[in-house]
Amino acid sequence: MLELKEYRRIMDIEREYKGRIENTSYLNSLILTEDEIWDIGKYLGYFISNNDFKRIENVLLVYSVSIAYHYYDDTGYWPHFYKYCGLTGNIVYNEEIGQVIEFVLMNKGYLEFNRVGPFRYVGAILEQTGITKRSIPIFAEIVRTTLGKNSYRRNDIKSKTDFKYYLESINCPDYLKKYLIDESGWKFTIQVFKIMDYLNKKILTIEDIFEIRGFYPGFWEEFFKYFHLYKFDKRKVNISPIIDRGKTEKQVFDFNKELTLRWASKPDYMSEDGKYNIFYSKLPELNIENKYLLDNKIYFLFYDIGSGPQRLKDVDRLMNYIKEEPCTIGKIWAEPFDRRNTKFDTEPFKPLKFCYISKKHTKLPISKYKDEKDIILESNTDKLEFIGCFKYKDNPNFYMIPKGLEKIKIKVKHYKYSTSFILPIKWISEPRTSLRKANNKEGLYEEWKEDVLNKRGMFFKSEIASLPEGKNLTRAWKLYRNNNIKAIGILKNIKGVDKIVDELKQILICLLYLKNFRINIIEDEIGRYAEGNFADILLTYKNYRSIIYGDKLISSSLIKEDVFNLIPFLKEDKELIKNINYIIHNKKIDNYSWVELVLMYKIEVKEGNRNNIYRDELKRIYKYIPDSPEKGELLKDLHK
Repeated sequence: MLELKEYRRIMDIEREYKGRIENTSYLNSLILTEDEIWDIGKYLGYFISNNDFKRIENVLLVYSVSIAYHYYDDTGYWPHFYKYCGLTGNIVYNEEIGQVIEFVLMNKGYLEFNRVGPFRYVGAILEQTGITKRSIPIFAEIVRTTLGKNSYRRNDIKSKTDFKYYLESINCPDYLKKYLIDESGWKFTIQVFKIMDYLNKKILTIEDIFEIRGFYPGFWEEFFKYFHLYKFDKRKVNISPIIDRGKTEKQVFDFNKELTLRWASKPDYMSEDGKYNIFYSKLPELNIENKYLLDNKIYFLFYDIGSGPQRLKDVDRLMNYIKEEPCTIGKIWAEPFDRRNTKFDTEPFKPLKFCYISKKHTKLPISKYKDEKDIILESNTDKLEFIGCFKYKDNPNFYMIPKGLEKIKIKVKHYKYSTSFILPIKWISEPRTSLRKANNKEGLYEEWKEDVLNKRGMFFKSEIASLPEGKNLTRAWKLYRNNNIKAIGILKNIKGVDKIVDELKQILICLLYLKNFRINIIEDEIGRYAEGNFADILLTYKNYRSIIYGDKLISSSLIKEDVFNLIPFLKEDKELIKNINYIIHNKKIDNYSWVELVLMYKIEVKEGNRNNIYRDELKRIYKYIPDSPEKGELLKDLHK
């Protein structure tokens, strides 16, 4: 039986521990010394033997966690528990005391995992301590050998089952194995693996490790005595005191919240793959939601700007460094490291990817520019590549953006990172007098011809291109100039909404039909002929068809050279139309293709010349004439 002064003393200790427990997040920060265990144990035994747990529940928690820390080994847990409180243990006692400890832990919010089976109560106690003092040498060796083979990733230790097989293969002591394959032990192990891997990769420093919450005082000093992959000299590092109240005090914040990062303003551009925010000139502030998680070391920030991941301790300092660089690509992210944070082993940690281009070193064309002149772009860094631009006067720092180019692609490369984005060019056009209204035919078509012949981009500035369907007409002519068969598909879809557009469409589509021996379709097209500035060209097509089919010719004239010069024909097609026009007007030609040969052959047939000088020549090149319904019909007499 306790004397009154002994009873009062243990009650004072109970009140003291109640206050300390209410103000700490981790019971392993309240570990008793071995002398304190002896001292308190003799009083604790009295209350346990009298089944009076309620009076000493806080002392019981601190005592039970301290016993596990100092003595848990291959003998187990309960023998040590009873030894220091002067009791003889049994299974009934284990169950009664274990239930009380489990209930109090749960009631005070310290129990994260529910358990069943023989390890139920010891597992709940070890959840508070983590690796015990006597287990550290073996545990450090397990971590050392595992990291010697692999770096930390989820797939390196694929499952708790795989880890259990590994522990069996190395004859891990049963008492330690029970804890390591328990949910809390598995979580503790994965966290230490990750921390040590980050240390080996120099992502974290020794000082960083001592800031991580949830490890009992002295754990890391003891661990490094046996972890031989990294030499630790306590005298050479600046670490916090063993008991750091900032790392142990119970906080009012929610451990299950996530720390999220976002930029204070929208990016100027987005990368083509949508992964990178592109900022030019001004790098916005970094907004941190639930920042208390960072301030209380629940989360750590990290960054990588090409030279490998590093812990980010001073956001402003990093931002100022980036702003002074010509160009930077990188990412910033947050990872939880507190032992009780339920998000610890959740992957992936989505990084905030960014690219910053300094206006001090690169002057991007972001203003509005008049469309009659080229733009000169200046960049004093080799990290940027401007696609579609040209070096200006052989100066490596200046580039020319051709007038009319609607956008440029910018590739950015910074160390191991690269990205690209599209920069739109803002053009403005000066008000101008309509060439059409001014009846300036030459100027109207010359301007449009320049659009067609311009090989740089698809920005059209001619008045004809601005007409309804004018842009599609111009695109079709550009494709024709490149021998692209898609031109005819575009032309078919252009409806006759404007006289000029319709005539230019007919000139090209009839030419393409003619070259493919689709003579009947020419008739369908010219049957709705919109008479305009190029009547003689279209009448040449129509009369070609009339001669082939024996119809009456329409009166026409020789096509003047200045008319040809207004149309962006390919050289060989200009000669083709000129030859047909000459043949129709009984003029001699020197060179000709199968198109003219068919025409001359049909004229001889119509005139009844039995000695048709073109027949044999036409038979010789017959196989080179494009196959079409008209070919078999119109040239069938060649085979008689």
